[in-house]
Amino acid sequence: MAELTAAGLYQPGIELTTTVEQARAAADRIGYPVVIKPRAMGASIGVVFAAEVAEVEAAFRIALAASEVDPGPYRASAMVERYAPGPEISVDGAVHKGEYLPMFLARKHSSDQPYFEEVGHLVDAGDPLMAD
Repeated sequence: MAELTAAGLYQPGIELTTTVEQARAAADRIGYPVVIKPRAMGASIGVVFAAEVAEVEAAFRIALAASEVDPGPYRASAMVERYAPGPEISVDGAVHKGEYLPMFLARKHSSDQPYFEEVGHLVDAGDPLMAD
């Protein structure tokens, strides 16, 4: 993230937390609204929006429960991240001889807030963002 920010590409604040108290403190530092994400899992399962401090505890508990399915090092932790409104995309690629090569860009479709479970992706080989 530091490299992207230094290059002029703003990155929302994000902190790793393992307790509700840490999540509240992180959200206060980062600023509301926030999204709380399990460190383990995929497809945005357990990702929850919190508009204010009163919503952090419930959101953290949902994210933490989702992360507990991982038996490894990502178990029982959640990321608190500043909410960035707008469309969400993902870029899949590969690194070959030290160069990152983007291969696919997907425009994500998520369930309704406060959740962000991925319910679909639109992939178009002609998407103009692939050339950006």
